[in-house]
Amino acid sequence: MLTNVVFSTFAGYAFAQMKFRGKGLFMAIMLSTLLLPGEVTLTSQYLTIKSLGAANSLVGVFLPGAISAMNIAVDVHRSTSHPKFDSGCSRN
Repeated sequence: MLTNVVFSTFAGYAFAQMKFRGKGLFMAIMLSTLLLPGEVTLTSQYLTIKSLGAANSLVGVFLPGAISAMNIAVDVHRSTSHPKFDSGCSRN
């Protein structure tokens, strides 16, 4: 859970604040994974973990849950919807 929070925060900040080529495409691919139920991606996750050589280990259990598309989407929204920091030193 801690890695999910950390990685999602980093990715959400990058999508919200940084400008890079393909940002819209990456965001669309990431958000399209929310349309699929978890059971649909289960086989592809297993094959990926198996090809990494992490099957039958704790790393193989840990990696698929290390980051979540929903948490990234929430972090993108949170990073863009909050007003910028005001030091209180502005003049009227």
